[in-house]
Amino acid sequence: MLIKGKAGLGNRVLSTLTGITYAAITNRQAIVDWRDGVYAPPSVNAFPLLFRSPLVDTSLAFPETNDVSPKIWNGHLDWTVSSMIATYDRHRFRDPFIYRKYCCDLTRIDQREQLLIYWSYLPKFQKIRRHFSGSLAHLRHATSQAIITDLMPRFLRPLPAIEERVANFAAYNFSRWTIGVHVRHSDRLSPLEKIYSHVENALVDHRHATIFLATDNSAVEDEFRRRYANVVVAPKWLPPPGEAIHYNDKNKNMVEAAADALVDIYLLARTNQFIYPRGSTFSWLARCLGDLPEDRVIDVERYDPRVFVKRVIHHLA
Repeated sequence: MLIKGKAGLGNRVLSTLTGITYAAITNRQAIVDWRDGVYAPPSVNAFPLLFRSPLVDTSLAFPETNDVSPKIWNGHLDWTVSSMIATYDRHRFRDPFIYRKYCCDLTRIDQREQLLIYWSYLPKFQKIRRHFSGSLAHLRHATSQAIITDLMPRFLRPLPAIEERVANFAAYNFSRWTIGVHVRHSDRLSPLEKIYSHVENALVDHRHATIFLATDNSAVEDEFRRRYANVVVAPKWLPPPGEAIHYNDKNKNMVEAAADALVDIYLLARTNQFIYPRGSTFSWLARCLGDLPEDRVIDVERYDPRVFVKRVIHHLA
């Protein structure tokens, strides 16, 4: 099974986890192809530079074959998903249903083609969990969140050097009560006033808490330091305020920037309380990894109708 990567880190991690799991339940060798130039230079596979998995062959030694599903990938196995969509469906980049054209049939586990191609914008556990058995049987009726919480440590982990960075930063900077806050404020704008309000409410109960901030905007970081004491931020490169970290020509070390983002995700997962925008898959991945009880988690977009509708559409897709 050849698993293609596209979009941001949260999206591709969650979709890759789905692909690895589908490969496991269909007894196929998983190969992950993140050579799309977002988290490493073009033609360099970013996946093994960031992750390890007992179920993934990192050699990229997939067979040169025309016995492929979906058939549209015949002759294009080295292409990126973006290149495929730009060539065949250039007006459908934002279509949540477009993945069906470029992804194998997830409702089946009896496909006979030699090579299956997997790609999706978001995890698709709602489509494959019916096939869970053996060591996965207990997750057959679980939510996607519960499945991700269970499978990430088993199937998809950061490299040891990244895990060590996370452990060392938390040991030296986190306190007895650390409030994690994720603010995306570049290509997507988190509701800042809601976030500030929830942080201030959290500090009423834990006035000496440390605030761990993960953000892609240096102006937001400056404002947090102005408003609150005990704000800690993991070191990373940030572009001028309003610009995205990735897909940015000023980003001179793409792999390091991706590793920095992973460090942020796993540090957020270690906090005692988490304030986040659910519309961000970066945030949701941290939420799943942390597995905090509901009373310690605040989704600042919980009642945003646009986020709700988008989630429903992607769930149905």
